[in-house]
Order: sequence, then structure tokens, then C-alpha cells
Amino acid sequence: MHVSVLIPAYNAAAFISETIKSCLQQGGECVKEIIIIDDNSNDSTRKVVQEIISNNETSIQIILKKNNKKGACSARNYALSISSGEYIQWLDADDILGPRKIATQLLSLQGHTDVLAVCEWRRFHSVSSTLYEREEFWLSPPENIAPLSWIQNNPMTIPACWLGNKAIFALAGNWDEALQINQDGEYFTRVVSKARGLIASNSIRVFYRSGLDSSVSRMSPTKIPSLLKSVESYENVLMEMSNSKGSEIAVANMYQSYIYRSYPHHPQLRLKAKKKLQTLPPSNIQPDMLISPFSKWLASLVGWRLIVRLRLFKSYLVSRSVREQKTLDWKTLSNDHPSPRP
Repeated sequence: MHVSVLIPAYNAAAFISETIKSCLQQGGECVKEIIIIDDNSNDSTRKVVQEIISNNETSIQIILKKNNKKGACSARNYALSISSGEYIQWLDADDILGPRKIATQLLSLQGHTDVLAVCEWRRFHSVSSTLYEREEFWLSPPENIAPLSWIQNNPMTIPACWLGNKAIFALAGNWDEALQINQDGEYFTRVVSKARGLIASNSIRVFYRSGLDSSVSRMSPTKIPSLLKSVESYENVLMEMSNSKGSEIAVANMYQSYIYRSYPHHPQLRLKAKKKLQTLPPSNIQPDMLISPFSKWLASLVGWRLIVRLRLFKSYLVSRSVREQKTLDWKTLSNDHPSPRP
């Protein structure tokens, strides 16, 4: 049982060495190869990886290839197509595998080639930083989970959490290279639907780097059509598995969450989602942005839409202040170092 670790990398020079180190520490008895697909980086990512390859003294092969296309999804598809391991470990170039993550999951999967392993994840800003508290689901997860139950409840995970036989990922098909957001949520929904079961563990974990400005998980108006496409894919997968009331409520929650996240942009797409909700049982989720007791209380008085607009206005003021500060810094620098006269 040997594993291929697949890593798409774009401008990851600042942290990819930590990521690769966490893979090498898993041990050559379970990891066969680490495949890094450079997604047309314009920093020193390739140089950093090449130095690691030159200094690698383990039995684990480190393979560096350049993505012929563009985008993390195409890089992942390319990595999967050239992998030779029996099992697949997905990993983003800024995330980290915890100790014995792969070995522990392989042990749990012995004799179960049609079952997926999934584990806990934690957020962090740097390797030495304090980790955030775990997601509520991982406080006491059931060890064995039915795929339908997982998809209906839709707990948040990241690619690094998963380990499975390559055959399951082949059944699910490729990553959707057209999506701009929620690529992993859409993909692993399809993957889970092809598995016979899931084995969950909170005794091992992976670490998700937060706070990066370049993260594809950040929402923007241009990503809203892709987000709706991912919701529609979720609906198709879930309703093929079961058209029970539980599945219909899960779908309604996804469309309602889409409306919350996309407001006030693309009103025509939100109208499409609202029409879909009219055919489903009532959603039972609150707006995504209402986290604190104060925000929930304020929303009960003024409505969640006004809160969203206030937050957008605050974000605009912050970004304008940053732009003005950068302009001021440039002017100061220019005054301190005037160009020589001809």
C-alpha cells in the first residue's frame, strides 16, 4: 500500500519547503512519491523544490513537473494522471500533514479499497503560531460514516484530510477546471458518492494555512457564477443518491447559503436560486455572516441584508486606506530617492 502525494503549486516558494518536509516525515514505508505540479509560478517555487530534490536522502521520489495549462484543478488532474501509487493523498502547497497521518489512515483502510479515510483539520498562520480551535464536527466524530450522511451534513474539510484508493478518484472523474471557487467541495462530494463508506479520525490531523490574500476560497463577485455551478453539482450528486426529505433539506441549505454569500451581486442568479428554493422544503440555516450573538441580535432588528452591505462598505474603506497608504509610501520613497537629472 503505497501513496502518491499530489501537490499543485503556484508562487509557493515561501512555504512549500514546510509542506514537502511534512510529506517526507510520513516515511518511505508508506509514501512512494511526491508529485509537485508547478502551475506556472513567477517566483522561485521551482528553484526551492529543485534544491529539496537535490538534497533528498530518503527513498521517497520527489517529482517536479510544470503545468501545461493554468489553474490548481488542471494541475491536480495532471498530477493524478502521472501518479503511480495505489493510494492518493491530496495536498495544497501551503498546507501541512500532521505526524503519521498517512500511515494511520492506510492502516485503517487495509482490506477496504472502496472506502475513504478522512481526518481532522486545524487552521494556522505559521508553523509556530497558535492553532485555532477545531471545527465542532471533529470534537466527537463517528468512526464510520455513510457517504449519504456525510454529503447531507456537508462538514467542511480540506483536500489534505482525505486518503483513498486511486480507483475511487478515477470513478469520480476529473476536477472541474472551470470552477473558480469551492473546487474541492464540489470534487469531494463526487468522490464520496463513489465510496462504500468513510472512516473518520480525530486522532490525526492536517493543518490549513489561513490568512493568505491569494487564497481561491476568498469570495468575489466574479466567482459567484462558479459558486452556483458547484451548488448545482452538489444537488445532482445528492439527489442521484437519495431524493429523501433529508437530501432535499440539504440541497435547500446549499441554495440558501448561496443566496447569503452572493448578495448583493448577480441578482439574476440569486433569483434562479430563489425559484429553486420554492420547490424544496424550508432551509434551516442562518446567514453565514451571523456568527456572534451581537450580529444575530442586530440582524433581528435591521435584517441580514443591511449587515452585508455595512460589511462591504467597511471592506471598501479598508482597501481604499491600504491603496492610499501604498501610494503615500511610493511618493515618500520617490522623494527620498529622486531620479537623477539628465
